[in-house]
Amino acid sequence: MKISPIVLSRLEEIERIHGKHFQTEFGVPNFLDRGAFICSFLVTDNDDNIVCAAGVRNICESVIITDKDMPLHKKLEALNKVYEASKVLARQAGHHELHAFVESTNTSWIRWLQKAGFVPTKGQAFVLDLTNG
Repeated sequence: MKISPIVLSRLEEIERIHGKHFQTEFGVPNFLDRGAFICSFLVTDNDDNIVCAAGVRNICESVIITDKDMPLHKKLEALNKVYEASKVLARQAGHHELHAFVESTNTSWIRWLQKAGFVPTKGQAFVLDLTNG
């Protein structure tokens, strides 16, 4: 197996593989978009057949700590400020998306995010902590 960068001439093969196996799950990623991916690469077999096309996304996540003892109107005003500032900062940094991860028990926060335009991601979110080995 060999790892190599994704090049324009291999995109048609990637699109074919995506169409055959993942078309109903998610759109074809633009692996060459440096605003969306830190790096993208292929894993090929010894005959140069694509086994995997992959990319490491450069995602932007909003992390918010709110004093829940504050009156509701203050919390909403502050959250709206955070939301507007986060959108501006994410765009300035070249990000195409802003992520928010919410515990499923916080239904009022989920409703607020949906009202603000956030939509659920497809699939489940997982994280790998790279600070511990």
